Amino acid sequence: MALLTIKDLRLANYTVNMEIASAEAVAFWAPDRKLLEKFFDILAGINKNRNSCFFNSVNVFDNKEYFHARLYFDYRKKYLSTLKLNYLEERFRQKYNLAFDKDEFKRVSELLDIRGETEVTNIYRYTKVGNTFVNFALTRSLDKSIIIINNPTINLSIKEDIERVTTGLTDKNRYDIIILGPDNLPAFAGKLDKIVYFSNYQDQVIIAGPEDELIVSRELPEDPAKVVYHDAEKTIYVNDLPRGELRKLQKTKQISIIPAVRIEEYL
Repeated sequence: MALLTIKDLRLANYTVNMEIASAEAVAFWAPDRKLLEKFFDILAGINKNRNSCFFNSVNVFDNKEYFHARLYFDYRKKYLSTLKLNYLEERFRQKYNLAFDKDEFKRVSELLDIRGETEVTNIYRYTKVGNTFVNFALTRSLDKSIIIINNPTINLSIKEDIERVTTGLTDKNRYDIIILGPDNLPAFAGKLDKIVYFSNYQDQVIIAGPEDELIVSRELPEDPAKVVYHDAEKTIYVNDLPRGELRKLQKTKQISIIPAVRIEEYL
């Protein structure tokens, strides 16, 4: 059983403590996207973590076993300059000692019509949508059990395309641990086990379940430890009120109750 443990990780003014176990899909959300980039660089074992991030009890930094298991992509970036399957298979084998599933890459490429999003001259030029498709196809084609994907649906607008990518990235038959930095959090509704918010209020890290709700209000709650987001106009916090108390609050205050994945729509 794979286990990622984060213990007293200091990130800006935040302190992160949590575990991510096998068969979990976890999304991380922050008002500052650059904060997520820094966090993923640490969690991927690229940057030092001051002995606070562990894979099966061993520090992830410069950890060969962990590097062999995990894949870290930001879908804004371009990772492939060709779609030639035999070349890619040989390249990954020789340079990275990685198995490349040509059949899976071909299947996803045809499903998403990657060729239709590619201009082929002496080099391969992808549209922005095409680059997201290529990165997704590559993710699905490499033999990795842990994936860390930032901006997984970037540039996508067609509902069917988004559904194919979000479903493919949360496939627990293929991936053991799934870590995401969604650019479109609502697109992952029903596909997550945890949502971790880096709150902009008192620098808190708040973990919500997939069925949790948020309250959008003009006022702060009695318990500030629940606040996910706060500005001059609104406060968004995790709803842990019994139904009776919630009904009373709805009668006396102007509030909205929303699913945990829909926070972006209310900012």
